[in-house]
Amino acid sequence: MHLFFFIMFTLVSLMIAYVLPFSLLITVPFVIAPSYFAYTSVCIGKDSKHGEDFSFFRMYKVYFTNLFFGSYRLLLGLLKSFAAYVGSEIVLIFIFDATIFSKIPGYSALAQKLVTSTDYTAVFDEYYKFISTNETMVRFTFLATVISLVFASFFFIQHIGKHSLKIRRNLFRKPPLPAAQVSYVYKTFRREHRGELIKSYIKFAWFYQLLLIFAGGGGVVLSFFVLKNIDAYQAAIISIALMFIVSIPLFNYISKMQDIIYISLANDFEKANVRLTLQLFEKYKEKIDISEEDLGKIKDILEQTKKELSNEENNKESNEEDKQ
Repeated sequence: MHLFFFIMFTLVSLMIAYVLPFSLLITVPFVIAPSYFAYTSVCIGKDSKHGEDFSFFRMYKVYFTNLFFGSYRLLLGLLKSFAAYVGSEIVLIFIFDATIFSKIPGYSALAQKLVTSTDYTAVFDEYYKFISTNETMVRFTFLATVISLVFASFFFIQHIGKHSLKIRRNLFRKPPLPAAQVSYVYKTFRREHRGELIKSYIKFAWFYQLLLIFAGGGGVVLSFFVLKNIDAYQAAIISIALMFIVSIPLFNYISKMQDIIYISLANDFEKANVRLTLQLFEKYKEKIDISEEDLGKIKDILEQTKKELSNEENNKESNEEDKQ
């Protein structure tokens, strides 16, 4: 049922977006992201001894607590995706300008006017009228926009996937940490283990990435050649919907894959957390309103945790050697 609820909420959001594309600015942070978090959390919790506490709607609400809200860095992802959209559309327009638009009768002369004329208002009006009435210009400008929107959406999906791993820290480990602290640690952790993470995702999810590309591309082709007089934003929603639909059979696989990747690196994550926390204490100990005695106790706890993690890792390696 948790997968069903996630699929239902997302599809309804996409249906609304087909009519009102900018509704995604509301539904992504307040419907789609929380439902994806709730689905992931139930997948993780259903096999634990406290599995009864992990229901979809309960975890949906938990997403908005300080332990998890902001974990996906949605605003940052949106800004990066917008930059990807703008950059890709500029590149595509330049390509179409050099290969297709320049062959349209009258286009080159109008483009030259844009460079030489001093009456910018009149020239821009003439240029806008030309590109909005010429069928070739309309179709390929539409194509550039749709491709760029789909590329930006693919970029955003990768952003969510990248930040999904760290959420497992608070779902697997006790005690939990605020989202801001987990994000701070994860940023350093990703930098130190970038090679391992990239290798793992390529090894276990390369076919899923290809599937998303083909589905997104299929939506673009469908919009360009089959559907008539369709809005670029609506065409992009069709592509996003196709990307989502082909992902449905693989969501459980992706969730389990991320669990395995996190578990394999969990001790390294905790070591990074201890190390960075100790560094912060040393850097800001004079500004923290805390007694030396309490500060010393916290440091001892962190150092003890660090030793326990090292011992746990050594025991794990010893057991593996004994099995061999």
